[in-house]
Amino acid sequence: MKKLSARLALLSLLGVLVLAPSCSDDVSGPDNDSVVTEPFYYRFQVFEQVLLTVSGISGEITVTGSAWSDSIVVKGIKRVKSFSTDDALEHLDSLTVEVKNEAGVVSAETDQPDDSDGRVYEVDYEIIIPTDLAVTATGVNGSISIASVAKPITAQVVNGNIELEDIVASVSASVVNGRIEGDVTLPPAAVVSMGVVNGEVDIDIPTSTSAMFAANVVNGTVSVSNLTLTDIVSTPTSLTGKLGEGNGTIGLSVVNGTITARGF
Repeated sequence: MKKLSARLALLSLLGVLVLAPSCSDDVSGPDNDSVVTEPFYYRFQVFEQVLLTVSGISGEITVTGSAWSDSIVVKGIKRVKSFSTDDALEHLDSLTVEVKNEAGVVSAETDQPDDSDGRVYEVDYEIIIPTDLAVTATGVNGSISIASVAKPITAQVVNGNIELEDIVASVSASVVNGRIEGDVTLPPAAVVSMGVVNGEVDIDIPTSTSAMFAANVVNGTVSVSNLTLTDIVSTPTSLTGKLGEGNGTIGLSVVNGTITARGF
């Protein structure tokens, strides 16, 4: 049986949704009332790892950094929804999670049939890492939540939200349909780049932030509060300026929706 990897699914759906964001294919159906689940668990001792990568298709991805962690834990739930329990159980083995720990990288990737035949395949990830591990997380349908990380973050999702909490690092985040929100503290010369096609960017940053700031929408509004900007250039759909000495970079963009930036 052919399978669809998380990376291929994300790339193909990103292309489809950016070109035709109004198209959708709801395969869940009204009769997928039977659900079968299976947990998974992996644990690796911390030893020279520098990066965590997670590639999901459908489901929630949660990554939490811990300053006291001496291990990397990758756990979660596989889930198949179908018209009968027997059918869901029969196809549970078709939904796999491949986890590796090699060359300084811990990776987790969802693999599932490329033809769902009306079934729903989902994987929820709950991952604990040291705070000084960089993170790359991608998904197609579902949300990505990342908290307490102090190394660069890359996050992409097609349909869903990206939530960031207590991040002290550079961030690159993109969503096609959904929302990016959270709080980010920029280290010296850090870069924060956030883009949404349809939805919102809602970000909190320290009032002491030093960065060149730019926010723009195609259709929507830009709102900035409790931040002192100098060298301001403002239009109805954009705002640029300098925070502090302008050592870092903050770039926020939305095609259809709103941008909100607040100081704390």
